[in-house]
Amino acid sequence: MPIQYGARYINTQVAGQVVCGGLLLLMIREKKDSLFKYPLWAISIFWLSVLIASFVFSVARLASLEELMRNVMYISLPIILYSWCSYHDRIKLLSYTVISSGTLISAIAIFNFLRDYIHTMTFTPASEPLTRTNDLGAFMLLIFPLSLSNFLYEDEEPLEKAVYALTTILSFVTIIMTFSRGIWLSTLIAVVLILFLGRKILKKNLIYIGIVAILSVLPIIFNWEKIAQRLFSLQNIFNNAENSIEWRKSLLRGTWNMFLDNPIIGTGLNTFPSAFSAYQERAGYFSINPHNYYLQLLAETGVIGFTAFIVLALSILYMSFKAFANSEKIFKGIALGLLVSIISSLIHIFVDIDWSVAAIPIMFWIEVGLLISIYSLVNFKETRFTESNDHFNYLKKPILILISASLIIIPTMNYVSLTYYSKAISELNNQDIEQADKSNRMAIRISPWASSRHSNSQAIILEKQNKLEDALAYADRAIKLDKYNYVYYTTYTNILKKLRPNAKQEVINSLITSVKYNPYTHPKLYGEIGDYYEQKMNNHDEAILWYKDAIAHFPLNQIVSYERYGPDDRYELYKIYRSLANVMNKGSKGSGNGYLKTADFLLRTEPGASEDSENSSQVNSSPIVTIKNYYKEFYTKEKNINKFIYPGITIFSPPPNFSYKILDFINIEREYFSAVVEYKLLLIDNKTKSSREVILIDNLALTDNGWFISQRKKKD
Repeated sequence: MPIQYGARYINTQVAGQVVCGGLLLLMIREKKDSLFKYPLWAISIFWLSVLIASFVFSVARLASLEELMRNVMYISLPIILYSWCSYHDRIKLLSYTVISSGTLISAIAIFNFLRDYIHTMTFTPASEPLTRTNDLGAFMLLIFPLSLSNFLYEDEEPLEKAVYALTTILSFVTIIMTFSRGIWLSTLIAVVLILFLGRKILKKNLIYIGIVAILSVLPIIFNWEKIAQRLFSLQNIFNNAENSIEWRKSLLRGTWNMFLDNPIIGTGLNTFPSAFSAYQERAGYFSINPHNYYLQLLAETGVIGFTAFIVLALSILYMSFKAFANSEKIFKGIALGLLVSIISSLIHIFVDIDWSVAAIPIMFWIEVGLLISIYSLVNFKETRFTESNDHFNYLKKPILILISASLIIIPTMNYVSLTYYSKAISELNNQDIEQADKSNRMAIRISPWASSRHSNSQAIILEKQNKLEDALAYADRAIKLDKYNYVYYTTYTNILKKLRPNAKQEVINSLITSVKYNPYTHPKLYGEIGDYYEQKMNNHDEAILWYKDAIAHFPLNQIVSYERYGPDDRYELYKIYRSLANVMNKGSKGSGNGYLKTADFLLRTEPGASEDSENSSQVNSSPIVTIKNYYKEFYTKEKNINKFIYPGITIFSPPPNFSYKILDFINIEREYFSAVVEYKLLLIDNKTKSSREVILIDNLALTDNGWFISQRKKKD
């Protein structure tokens, strides 16, 4: 089952949303009065109202709906915790739980770090169990201040103080082991804030602080060379010497332009991965996040959404400072740690994608709930927040019921719809078209908001059933639901070509629109337009312009920065250079030979290409090298061609009494773990010296040992 649908991480988050909805319903049923005294009622509802408006006007509504439900869950967490943490002991228990979760994750991360070091004898940045190093660091940024501040303020229970000391050391070591400069800077800010705000108790803890500090800096000493290298690289931010810095700057500029085009309500929650393609500055500079939450918020929800969030964040910070300033001794360390954790996280989302990973915002909002609970228990039961909230008591219960019901029903429907959609795609791939039709229609019916993916898949299904009019309508609907996805334009034009062969201008207009919204997505978009002008419209001049436009957008000297994002790009450029050479040679013999040489260069320099290497580990290093070496093997005494064929697979092999020469690679399609190569082969009879040409199509698969031919067929 795919983990991506309208958005990401749907499987795990559905469970969290349903649990939150169930807990809210349970508390409503138990008539928890504290539910209606939550200090941030008004601003939280205002924030959710803005997000609902963002969903309504979104350019990709299913993605926005899923993000909306995640935010409903996040906002519900503090309300649930505020209602539950009505006693002192519960606040401390939940604080223990938060710190314990961080300790466990730190222990796992350090264990994996040491295991990798033992195996490789090199220091690899810690990332597990949260996959990315920055994600792990951002999570620990919410734990470290809490454990450190509790350590400073705990002076009654030696065992508790020792536990807090251990957690502080483990979380700090984990942060160092991520080698994330942004996390290091945010941690430094956190330490300064804790030492400044907790300066009154530093004298009591000087010996303990010294011991913890010495133990914490040990990993810095052992890794000083690599850590120093990362620290010194910070200067690259100002001189653009580091490619990743320039990449992020490009993301920010594109996101700002995205906001300027949609300043009021934005493009919609979680639509950045779709809409940014129209604002990308150059090939390879794409991301599903701009690495700045605030700027992404501006682009996706406009000034209204940005303002609502800032008001919410400032309200949280106001209560956080009040909670710390007026806390009883038992809460002083917890309040300080939570305050600094929240500030640190709000700072770090300036430079990274923390809140796109569910574990981090969930922990953030749990800590917000804890702080607001402390705020309400330290003589702040009647405040400007609670007084204004009392005017809306008659609305709160139905709103809470609506929130809890939506958290249970909408994610569940979406998950069931995803199940049917995944089934439909599987059946479509297996050519079970009738069943795919039924499954996808069921997915559309159950989905709380039928998406562009549903419509595009239905268009493909109907096309295979030869119901072209209906297929075209669904393809058109997919484009209207998400105009930024180039795949939908491809579906639309493929159906249109079959349905209306003479609608050439309509086809070309659709293809050009696709490039307009995806200028740096893939060179094949330009190649398709050039090919259509050349082959269907006999317009050589326009074809040349579009081929050259592809070359301008995807320059060879930058190919290493973008081909990793799409492994087919190099081969698409190869075809574009070849097509351009052929068109140029039609007009003036020999004028396209330079482009042919460039096309050959693209194949010779593909990653792993080392056809002349005697190292056996290199003979299957790329699809092209594998095929070339397969035929070279016929000239050796052993003729061991099996080392190029996927184990257990039998393919058609040319006769052994012939010599072989690859004349041309006609078409190459490459995915991450598979490739399809169409090529022209010259067969020379060793006895009669007669020759003939054949066209073969090889399928290749990538394994741990390189590329292998898994299927071969002859083209008629």
